[in-house]
Amino acid sequence: MTRLANQNLKYIGVLAFTVVIALTTWFAAPEPIDWSASFSNKDKIPYGNYILFSLLPDMFPDQTVATEKRPLYSVLDDRSIQNTNYVILNTRFAPDKLDTRELLEFVANGNCAFVAAQRFGGKFADSLDIATSINIITLDSMCVNFVNPELRAPEDYIYRKGTVDFYFSKFDTARTVALGKNSENEINFIKMNFGEGALFLSTLPFAFTNYNVLFRNNSDYIFKALSYLPVQHTIWDEYYKVGNRISGSPLRFVLSHTSLKWAYYLAFGGIILFILFEGKRKQRIIPVIKPLPNTTLEFTETVGRLYYQKGDHKNLAEKKITLFLDFIRNHFRLKTGRLADGFLEKLSDTSGVSKEEIKELFSKIETVRSKNKITERELIDLHTSMETFYQQVT
Repeated sequence: MTRLANQNLKYIGVLAFTVVIALTTWFAAPEPIDWSASFSNKDKIPYGNYILFSLLPDMFPDQTVATEKRPLYSVLDDRSIQNTNYVILNTRFAPDKLDTRELLEFVANGNCAFVAAQRFGGKFADSLDIATSINIITLDSMCVNFVNPELRAPEDYIYRKGTVDFYFSKFDTARTVALGKNSENEINFIKMNFGEGALFLSTLPFAFTNYNVLFRNNSDYIFKALSYLPVQHTIWDEYYKVGNRISGSPLRFVLSHTSLKWAYYLAFGGIILFILFEGKRKQRIIPVIKPLPNTTLEFTETVGRLYYQKGDHKNLAEKKITLFLDFIRNHFRLKTGRLADGFLEKLSDTSGVSKEEIKELFSKIETVRSKNKITERELIDLHTSMETFYQQVT
């Protein structure tokens, strides 16, 4: 081998080593948390709606939940749609004249619509004579609550500043019922009756996102807000979302998904190395790590993404206990404030679950509550027991 060939081989080796190190460093680096707002039922980022969408079957038991990626005029063109809820969440909701007409006719025919947006515009806002404004307080948080004494929480629900700052600055008081307000007494949740149906409007779309479902006791606010909707077939909107209608090339689509993006760059780097070494280099097989068993809510994966840095298993367990007790109150009409004598027997009789299973479940709940910290295994064990209970009663 000539001296020139040896020198070229040396340069190729250095280049290949540099590429491998760069790719390894890039792939090994933890992915930064994406704080953008998508409100999509597919997104597990803090401001996505993956958790809420997964909980809808529990909120509307024995009813179907459908996802729609079409505009309102395409979905609601069928006048025979009855006994249906339509749920829309986004930072801004400004449908055109045709969409507005279809939505209001849909409600007037006896259906219900729940729309949460910080700003309403276009023909929709004009038809309802509504407008929103932002509270410019300098505090680092904002408190909200319900107007109805039956739903009003003893302590206000607290949210980070910038997520629940909007309120209705204009609405028709003659046909509007105020359902919620903030700590400044500004209305942020209203109901309008149209024909035989009802339209529910909220200025707090961020209150329903993954981050706020798990923040403090705010999951209780979500359940109560959506409890205004009747238990019936529900349509979840995926069309009126941030950036949903922005067109792009196939490459843009690939780079917008983490797994596809990694595969693209890895393939690109592999091709370069293959060319440099004339196809003689074989890449080492990357071992596949088997994930932990999952459930319908992909519980472990969600915890890993949203609590990657926090790791507060005790806090999340408390949230699940709150949801569980709320489920018992709503479905079996049993008081859970203090678990008096005979509670376990009553719950067993009304739910059909054996007293031994219920006793074991509440024993786990008491154990979790008595500790300042719990392990990941205790959290998963509690979750598994609750899921078993849900499956037996639904």
